[in-house]
Amino acid sequence: MKIRHLLSLLAAMVLSVTANAAVTYDGECGNCNYYFTEEGTVLNIVAKDGPDGTMASYGNGTSPFYNNDNIKVVNFDGVTSIGDYAFHECSQIESVTFSEGTQLKSIGVLAFWCCDALKSISIPTSVTAIGNYAFCGCTSLASVNIPDGIETIGKNTFLNCAITSITIPASVTSIGESAFSGCELQSVVFTEGSKLVRSANEHLVCATTFHRSLFQKD
Repeated sequence: MKIRHLLSLLAAMVLSVTANAAVTYDGECGNCNYYFTEEGTVLNIVAKDGPDGTMASYGNGTSPFYNNDNIKVVNFDGVTSIGDYAFHECSQIESVTFSEGTQLKSIGVLAFWCCDALKSISIPTSVTAIGNYAFCGCTSLASVNIPDGIETIGKNTFLNCAITSITIPASVTSIGESAFSGCELQSVVFTEGSKLVRSANEHLVCATTFHRSLFQKD
């Protein structure tokens, strides 16, 4: 009986140690750590301890992920801000996910510039601002969910994407110049209470096929 009890305790200790084993990080980016799995195809970015999970912002070609064609999936855990140029020219990124209850507030300038393989993204409801050129040149990006709560969409944010329809929530108070230029939109819906519809033609310049008749109110 004592032996069985001892074995049970040992098993519990092993499970506890395994469950709490520290992840070996490959590096840090601001107030976040990151590590790769699946032979470098999955990038996991985890906020350090504390409420500030801000990624570092970078310049052209200086991000640790710049032009990394191995990355196919990016998982964010506790990140509150995605830095400028973070995934600049990561042309093979196919999926971007956020942890449950994410408090992500902003997506930086040129954050996903020319991520050609990215086809869709669901922006968390906690986000209030999307920076200039954030998804510019994501030529396969056809599906984007802009949640109620977004206040600012920067200039050229979705330039030359594959978006054909978009719904702008009433929370949006500013859309930058040519935010959807080159998308050849077929449908633009402004939700009830939006104040942007009158000035939409100057904010949503979307290729030569663009007409005011596209504008609708939900």
